[in-house]
Amino acid sequence: MERLIQGMAPGAGISEMSPKAVAAYGLDAAGYHFENGTEDDCIGRLVSAASERRWVVRPLWRPQAPHRRFRLRHLQDPKAILGATEVLRESERLIGEAALADLAPLYIGNPAMDILDEAVRRRNSTGYTDYASPVSLSKCSRHPVQKL
Repeated sequence: MERLIQGMAPGAGISEMSPKAVAAYGLDAAGYHFENGTEDDCIGRLVSAASERRWVVRPLWRPQAPHRRFRLRHLQDPKAILGATEVLRESERLIGEAALADLAPLYIGNPAMDILDEAVRRRNSTGYTDYASPVSLSKCSRHPVQKL
């Protein structure tokens, strides 16, 4: 199994937290290491690994288009090193109470957001999003907006 954990977007939250997770879970002792790169580096290596049926570790999040294209196994983060709570708190502060109150009854869910992310990526096609046929946003009806 490849020991390089290929990241993307230096300065992004996932890129800042991933090296901390490697150390906190002792993955560095097993030879794993994190390196920043571009989004194309990260997803391109995922596409290559999938086509060659190799196991790799990649710092992805939900929602994100690759979840629709690949069967991904999600690693657990019981120590909360990847900072979901911190990101949520920061987001809430930036959004503001009035907007949060308006958004509170809405829930779109990760599957529908994966579809929307894929649609946006098709407009800005790269090697890993250049699919043969366009995404059907009608698939979103399988995952309608739901109230909490």
